[in-house]
Amino acid sequence: MSILLQITLVLVIALLIVPLSKRLRLPSVLGYLLTGIILSPSLLHLIQTPEVMSSFMQVSLMALMFWIGLQLRPQRIVQINPSLWMMAALQVLISTLIFTLMAWVFLQQSLLASIVIGLAGSLSALTLVIQHLNHQEQFATSYGQQAYSILLIHALLAILVIAAIPLFAGIRSTEHGVAYFAALIATLSGLFLCNRYLMQPLYRWIAKSGSHELHAIVAIAVTLALLVLMNTLGLNLFLGALFAGILLADSDFRPAVESAIRPFQGLLMGLAFISLGMSLHLADLLNFPWMILGGTLILILGKFAINLALARYHQNSWRN
Repeated sequence: MSILLQITLVLVIALLIVPLSKRLRLPSVLGYLLTGIILSPSLLHLIQTPEVMSSFMQVSLMALMFWIGLQLRPQRIVQINPSLWMMAALQVLISTLIFTLMAWVFLQQSLLASIVIGLAGSLSALTLVIQHLNHQEQFATSYGQQAYSILLIHALLAILVIAAIPLFAGIRSTEHGVAYFAALIATLSGLFLCNRYLMQPLYRWIAKSGSHELHAIVAIAVTLALLVLMNTLGLNLFLGALFAGILLADSDFRPAVESAIRPFQGLLMGLAFISLGMSLHLADLLNFPWMILGGTLILILGKFAINLALARYHQNSWRN
């Protein structure tokens, strides 16, 4: 089966499943996830080239990370209320401790694996909540803005988690792990300085040309250059896509880039969840249904209770 035919099958099945899920009043994200499961090797195995599936997953997730980075505008982050910073930090800390303990005791994982599970469980999905708030027209409400601010903090914490995961991956040399983390911090600091003092004049010069197609070219060029830099330094490529979004969010090009990718925002999320569905093994889902359902219920109720208590402590209304 040719690569072109495989890509066509991905899009055709998405066109069938996603409208069906919407007709059943299910989230469109679930439709994309089901599309990925149908295409996965554990079911129909329509994507027969492993390289195609791997490349599809990497590209779609990097596009999603770029979009998340575009939301992390430094000016917006600085304006977040200190009480929301404290609330988000406490929620992540308490959730991590609880989920780490549960993974260690009930799932019998190692301590390091339990910590990674706890960190992953404590964070929330920026993309899903923004999509829901926009769909329900609740983004401009007080609780919508507070939720958005807390999720921005989660996204920042996720950068640290992604950067720290290689340190948990059984690296024997502590010096190697410290060097990796130091290289990451130095790269991010250098990129911000370069963006602020060298790239901003270039952005303004391009903007004066009046060619709107150059905005998209700048976004693509910055992203690819960062991916090449990250690959050269041996750093995480997903962080490269995230940093590219952050740098463009800190530039005069942010409104133009956002307007250019807004029509494709849903598609980026859809492709990312198709790739996640393709990576799932249906046998694992069928062999452990009660563990998955029970874990999901505990995750939702546990984080709901923690956030509710913290919100009331910070004198939010019951509705918020």
